[in-house]
Amino acid sequence: MEKQRALSGHLRVALWAAVIAASGALLAGLGGGALARALPAGGAADPLPVYTSLSLAAEDEPVLPIWQRYDPDQLVDSADGEPGLSLSGVYAFLFDLLGIYGVWEGDDTGPLPFGILAGDGGVAYYLKDYAVPGALQFTNLYSGRTMEQTGVTLDLAIGDDLSGMQLSARLYIPDQPAAHRTQLDQAVQMVQEDLTRFLAGWQDTLLGIPPESWYTLTDGVGAELAVRLQDRPYQDAYTLPEGESRLQLLCDELMLDAQIIRLDNEVLLTLTDRYSGSMVCVYYDARLCCVSGVAIQLT
Repeated sequence: MEKQRALSGHLRVALWAAVIAASGALLAGLGGGALARALPAGGAADPLPVYTSLSLAAEDEPVLPIWQRYDPDQLVDSADGEPGLSLSGVYAFLFDLLGIYGVWEGDDTGPLPFGILAGDGGVAYYLKDYAVPGALQFTNLYSGRTMEQTGVTLDLAIGDDLSGMQLSARLYIPDQPAAHRTQLDQAVQMVQEDLTRFLAGWQDTLLGIPPESWYTLTDGVGAELAVRLQDRPYQDAYTLPEGESRLQLLCDELMLDAQIIRLDNEVLLTLTDRYSGSMVCVYYDARLCCVSGVAIQLT
């Protein structure tokens, strides 16, 4: 039964505790430059007038360090089914928090086939190109309706390195046609407006995700960024400027870096704590108007 919980005892004790113990040295050595190394390359970033320390290039898509050091040729099976995360655990621990729900039949009680990197000194688990059985129901953030999709694949990584504790989960929907420019334009506008309303305290969720979900996704590991996102003060609309400068002002007040990045079919939103470099990212699918993934780094 313990193996079927969202995170195993090994992951809670060996992984998250190790991150907490290392975080002080990390902050002393890296300071505010942690984010620049966390996402060293990116897609086409919109020139939003929001302070950012992201170092983005044009040729590659931004990924966390845990995926930067991924090497399929060095991947071996994890021992004894670690981290002990079953399909139902992934749904409870991850998908449900993102407004994504599963419809499938069959046995889901066994651990998923995670892999680790041979000779890797860190603790990291990878589930790459996993074919999600059955169907997933994604929540359209415009209409609130759910849309059923089959043939979905999942990339999931959980672990830590010198950049801190990291979790990265992303769903791919290959049967959908490629997003066109209008869809991406609308997605950028939607994400920017939703972020502004969230940071101003005018709504309780960010792209449908409540702030307390970040605690669940990190198994309760504390981070100043999660606290700030949950306890942001309410802002009077009449005292704020209009347009993008409003988002700039909110980020400055909360000491956040923000960037909205166009990908092929998605928009990637990143929020980073200027003090520590801790970061949360949300993938928003421009075709289905839904959340399709999340990435977290706590330093």
